[in-house]
Amino acid sequence: MYIGYMNYLIAIFIITGYLIMRYDYPFYKNKKMKKEEKVTKLIGRGNIVLGLLLFVGNLVYNTWFK
Repeated sequence: MYIGYMNYLIAIFIITGYLIMRYDYPFYKNKKMKKEEKVTKLIGRGNIVLGLLLFVGNLVYNTWFK
């Protein structure tokens, strides 16, 4: 029996990336905290991109290699 956690992982990456970009990034930008602003932007976008890459990779794997 196969129990996959990939869908949960994809959702967590995309949701946390969205929440970081929605709440943390504007907070640091308004407070003019430049280093924290850059790091949260990098982490937020990185989470979203990683989630999307995992989604596409999982889709390709399940379509062609399984």
